[in-house]
Parts: sequence; C-alpha cells; structure tokens
Amino acid sequence: GPMARALFERGVTLGRVVIVPDDRQEICEQLALLAEVYDVVITCGGMGPTHDDVTMESVALALGSRLVEHPDLLALLKKWKGGSVDGASRRLARVPSQAVLHWSDDDFPLVQVENVYVLPGVPRLLRSKLAQLLPRLAGEPIYQRQFRLQRDELSLAQSLLEVQERFPSVSLGSYPYSDASGHRAVRLVVKARDSGALDRASEALVVALGEVEEI
Repeated sequence: GPMARALFERGVTLGRVVIVPDDRQEICEQLALLAEVYDVVITCGGMGPTHDDVTMESVALALGSRLVEHPDLLALLKKWKGGSVDGASRRLARVPSQAVLHWSDDDFPLVQVENVYVLPGVPRLLRSKLAQLLPRLAGEPIYQRQFRLQRDELSLAQSLLEVQERFPSVSLGSYPYSDASGHRAVRLVVKARDSGALDRASEALVVALGEVEEI
C-alpha cells in the first residue's frame, strides 16, 4: 500500500506486516516479538479515547512498562477542549512511562517507545504522523528498474544467475505471469542502493536476455 511504498522510497526494508485484532494479549505478544527482531516497529490504530483502543496499553505491557498520564499531553488536550478534559479524553494523555514525544506544531506528537512508533489509524492523521516519522527512518535510497519479456521463467534461470553473481550488490527478482494474449511472460525487477551498479546490471541483463522491454 501507500505506506509500504513510502517506506521503500526512503530506503527502509519492510521486514513484516502483521494484522492483529484489538486484543491486548495478542498485540502484546506480537509487539514483544517484533520489537526484539526488527530495528523499528510501527503500529497503526487503536490509540483513541475509547475503552477498546488498547494499542498504547499493549505497547507498555510488551516493553515492560506502565501507562502514565503525560503532563504535556494533558496540557495539549486542555488547550484543544478549552479547559477541563473528561475521563474518556484523558485516556489520550496516557503513554508508556518511557515514551519519547516528538512534537510538530500544536499537533498531537509522534509517540516513540524504545524502537516502537505508535501511529493513529485515522487516514488523515496517519499520513501526517508518517510524514513526521519518515525522515527519522531514512536509509540510503533504493533504486529500481523493471523489464518484461515473453519467455518461460525456467529458460531465463541460468542467465539471471550469472548476472546476479556478477553484481552481488544488486537484487534481481523474476515474476512469471500470463500476458493479455495468454502467452507466458516474465517481469524482472532490478534493485540496488547504487544507481551505477543498477544500470550496469540492467545492461548486462539486456545483453544476456536479448528481447527485453523496460517498463
């Protein structure tokens, strides 16, 4: 989706996508595992004022923390509400005790707990927080080129292997499909962090395979 594309364009390798129901134990188990295995974990949704918004609580439990009412968040909510904040809204001020808040104007901050970033699920707010998060995650950009040809994938295997061995820093993927006429075809995707290596590998691929169309 758009979020995966945005991460890819920033040079971030997406290791895993997990869809979890609004269940404290399941979210907690998945988060504890993912936070251990991956450099960064991004959660989306489940952080509103109602009783079934359990993500923030689950993040705290997963990382061995507890929820506390953050004075800066409470002050922001009072500013928005023009004074007092009721019980349901006060839930928005509760974050894990070791949370780091990244502020942007008077907007609700980006919440980071160790290597977990907690993003809202509302599309408009998610886009805003993702835009704030992306510069913090930026790796080297990943460049790619795509080609297609009307061949059986097996007939390409040896040539693809030889090109891959010549250019070990380049990732080479092949994806067979049937074209509009029902003929067998293959889409080739060449990716690299170095644009020069990408171009050299692509040229070698064209030489090795002949009738290749760039798409």
